Amino acid sequence: MTILDITHTILKSFLKSAHKDFEDAIQMITVESAGEIDFILTRNLKDFKTSVIPAVSIRKFLAVSKSN
Repeated sequence: MTILDITHTILKSFLKSAHKDFEDAIQMITVESAGEIDFILTRNLKDFKTSVIPAVSIRKFLAVSKSN
């Protein structure tokens, strides 16, 4: 798991974003700017359809984790 910092630049990028949900847009922008992130873990898959980084449900993540 990686916890990322939200910077001033990321917050400014939200203002240019077409995404309507503030928190989801900040997560997508932060992850995209970080590089080398495999997926976003979320319960809200529908709001991440436009994300460059794939979103994975918590249930799917736990199912895959248990099988490994």
